[in-house]
Amino acid sequence: MSINSSNNYNNSRNRSGVNKEELPKWLDWRIIIITFIFFWPLGIYFIWKRIDLDKKSQLNLGRNLVIAGWVLTVLSIIYLIGALGDSTIAVGDMIFTVLLFGSSGVGLIVLGKKSKKNAEKIKKYIALVVNQEVTSIEDIATAVALPYEITKKDIQKMIDKEYFAGAYINESTKEIVLPNNRKQGDEKQDYINVNKPNAEMLVVTCKGCGANNKVTKGSVVECEFCGSPVGGN
Repeated sequence: MSINSSNNYNNSRNRSGVNKEELPKWLDWRIIIITFIFFWPLGIYFIWKRIDLDKKSQLNLGRNLVIAGWVLTVLSIIYLIGALGDSTIAVGDMIFTVLLFGSSGVGLIVLGKKSKKNAEKIKKYIALVVNQEVTSIEDIATAVALPYEITKKDIQKMIDKEYFAGAYINESTKEIVLPNNRKQGDEKQDYINVNKPNAEMLVVTCKGCGANNKVTKGSVVECEFCGSPVGGN
C-alpha cells in the first residue's frame, strides 16, 4: 500500500470520526452543571446545545436526563410535603424551592424524552442505511413509517451532521448515495493487509449508534458514524 493510500485512509477516518472537533468551552460538562445549579434555564439551554453538537450526547444522553429530571421532581415533592408540616418555613421560600426543583426537573424530563426519541430514530436510519444497505428514501420512509418528505429531511440533517461521511441525496433517483463507503473500506482493508497481514477482522456493532464497524481483533477504534469506542474483542 502506498503512503498516499495510507494518508487517504487516515484522512477518511478523520472525516468520519465525527467527534474530532472540539466543542465550545462553555459546553464543558463542568460548566453546564454549575450553570444548571445556579440558573437552570440557561443550564437547560447548554445541555440542549451539547446534544445538538455532540453525537455521543445526542445518541446516549436522553435516558440519563429523564432520570435526573425525575430525581429533581421527586425531591421537590418530598420537600413540599415536609415544608407543609413545618411552620418555620416561610410560604414564599417554600414556593420558590418547589418551583426551582420542580420546574428544572420537568425541563430535564421533557428534553430527555425528546432526545431519546430522536436518538431512536437516528439509530433506525443508521441500521437501515449502514447495516442493511437500504438507499432508497422511499423504502427508508416505509420502514420507519414516516412520510417521504420528513424522512428525506431527517436523512439530510444526518448528512449535515456527518453521520454519513461524504453522502448526498440524489434527487433524480430519490436515494442516499454513499460514494466513499467502498473506497474507505478498501483502503482500510489494504492498510491492514500490508501492516498486519495476519490480522483478523471482526464486524462489531457499535453500542452507541448500532452501526456495524469492521474492527481488527483485539483493537479499539472509534465508530465511523458516531465516534463511540468500538472494540474487536
